[in-house]
Amino acid sequence: MLLAAKARARRSLALALSALLLCLVSATARAEQTVSVLVLEPVRPDMLQRVQGQLADKAARVEAVRSSGKTAVERAFRAAEQRGAVLVVWFTSPPRLTVSVLDVRQKRLIERDVPPPRAGEVMAQSARDEAAAFIVRGAVDDFNEGRNVGRPVEPPSREPQPCPAVPMLAPAPPRWHLLGGTYFVADGLVLLRGPELGLVLRSSSLTWGASVRHSFASTVERAGFSLDVTRYDLRVFGAYTLLARSRVELSLAAALGPSLHERRTRSVPEGYVVAPSSIEPDLFLGMFGAAAFRLTPSGVRLRAALGVEATAGDRRLLVRGRTAPLDSAWPAQPQAQLSLLFPLW
Repeated sequence: MLLAAKARARRSLALALSALLLCLVSATARAEQTVSVLVLEPVRPDMLQRVQGQLADKAARVEAVRSSGKTAVERAFRAAEQRGAVLVVWFTSPPRLTVSVLDVRQKRLIERDVPPPRAGEVMAQSARDEAAAFIVRGAVDDFNEGRNVGRPVEPPSREPQPCPAVPMLAPAPPRWHLLGGTYFVADGLVLLRGPELGLVLRSSSLTWGASVRHSFASTVERAGFSLDVTRYDLRVFGAYTLLARSRVELSLAAALGPSLHERRTRSVPEGYVVAPSSIEPDLFLGMFGAAAFRLTPSGVRLRAALGVEATAGDRRLLVRGRTAPLDSAWPAQPQAQLSLLFPLW
């Protein structure tokens, strides 16, 4: 019995060690599969997004960088050394579009020309960009699988430089977007909701925009009085990106602007007179956090925001013939927004 127990214990220990070794080998293999791909500036945002889309199903980190050097090959080697990357991509300028992919481990360079589009071809630029991104995908596969492709190149000599350039992430050029969506504001009287339409200028870390809001009529019923409340907003806002990833962005934003509150009396108790509709101007200031999710390679984003607004005017609900207000809005009003951002140019 004692020998059998010892044998079972040895078998259990062997199985545990085998499982641990298998986990370590699997984790090492996954880490080795991850590759960093640098794209040298200048590169158009559409082209960069196409490359990211082609490599989205691979364990690849794609980022655009700036680097110094006399030639593109020299700039590529320096960028790879400073970033700890293994693959570097760059594109020539039109009319001749050439895709170059450098593997710094094998010191080999793949160069492919993208055929020009046929005359009158619909979506010629888009098709050419997609073909260039597909060439990048094929070159990455060739290098990762160890194929002897491309031509050999030599890294630049390590000469001392007085002021070495510090590589930085290339800021994305500003781009206009169309904003369309809906919003909700709880002001203590009713839940205001309605459509929102605006224009947004996005850059690498800052976003600026302006929009208009119109809330649908909401009914307030207090002490036998029934009123319809509507709100109109003209908003300007700015946001600072706190966290940016290829598909998700988190930002902190502020909004301000004028608003109009329209009230229409529907019915009153006996003994009161129905007052005509009235419009009251007001000012608001809001703070909110937002998350934007990239839905398509072209840059369409879904944006969700939560925050709070404060208004400066008197938000008491007064009616003719009654000294005390029926109710009063909250000084701080929570809000939520859900919208889509469509890139324009």
